Amino acid sequence: GQEVSFTVLVKEVKAKRLPDADDEFAKTASEFDTLVELREDLQEKLRGAKERERDGEIREAALQALVDAVDVELPDRLVDTEVDHRVRHAEERARAVGVGLAQLLEAQGWDELRFRSDARAHAIRAVKADLALEAVARAEGLTVTPEELSNEVARLAQAVGRPPREVAKSLERSGGVTSLAGDIIRTKALDLVVDHAEVPGGRPSKGDEEPSGDADEAAEGRSPRPDQGADDA
Repeated sequence: GQEVSFTVLVKEVKAKRLPDADDEFAKTASEFDTLVELREDLQEKLRGAKERERDGEIREAALQALVDAVDVELPDRLVDTEVDHRVRHAEERARAVGVGLAQLLEAQGWDELRFRSDARAHAIRAVKADLALEAVARAEGLTVTPEELSNEVARLAQAVGRPPREVAKSLERSGGVTSLAGDIIRTKALDLVVDHAEVPGGRPSKGDEEPSGDADEAAEGRSPRPDQGADDA
């Protein structure tokens, strides 16, 4: 609460000097030989990222509309099971960083009561979403082929860095194959819902949206301005 004055001595002043955006920079910073190739690659990646972001928004909106249409009394036991699963998952995350769940919640400004209330709200939405997607799957006769199951096992194996055969055996022992098949069916059901959804403004197709100046700025070693970045999904 008091005013003070002090003196500082500036011993050195530095400024970041970025390399020139030219072909030599492209060779050093990427696998491309020219700046034009680097910029085209960055533009393509930005375009793909925006398309995936838009696709994610559409899928989330379609799923929420489906959940909102579900008017059913959920058994408490079903919701409680999902809540317990989410709490255990949070506890595992806390242990992974070497703290208890209470400590992790406290660090985030939460308490256990608020956390469980939030977990229950998310659990209710998750259960409703599963029931709705399973209803769509039954109505449309959606099934899982051995090839789809095998591809998903291979994807999981790659994600955890283990051989597919080993992951498949582990799933069989734990009964996880049924759960995995259910995930695939629900994904296919959501795909079907999205395909038939009416999207305001239509769905963007590849190449519809011109990339912003971010690509050029990235190629020149500069970060995009805050007002140029895409909104968080």
